[in-house]
Amino acid sequence: MDCYTSVGPASHAIGAALKSDAQMDAYQREMIEGHVAFYVEVLEPLSPLPQEDVRRRCVGIIGAAEALSAEMVRGAATKEEGARSLATPIISWLSAPTPSYAPELP
Repeated sequence: MDCYTSVGPASHAIGAALKSDAQMDAYQREMIEGHVAFYVEVLEPLSPLPQEDVRRRCVGIIGAAEALSAEMVRGAATKEEGARSLATPIISWLSAPTPSYAPELP
């Protein structure tokens, strides 16, 4: 959460600007994949889930962090509230098995 609060409202504008150019969009995707890889490296040993399940859940964690940071930038949440809100899915998602009843998508 410190990353977003230190940059402030510009962090989301920078992200939007990166998506406007194909080369910059590719760079942003690489950056996000780097974050995902880092999260997987740190969190996978703490989880009973297969690495690919952890990776997909880390993608969701990063998305949740981005959404929570937008709330913080707008003043709708404090850094502490954002961090607490993010900790809950991290703990829950990385300890819960993938449900066997999950529908298969086409």
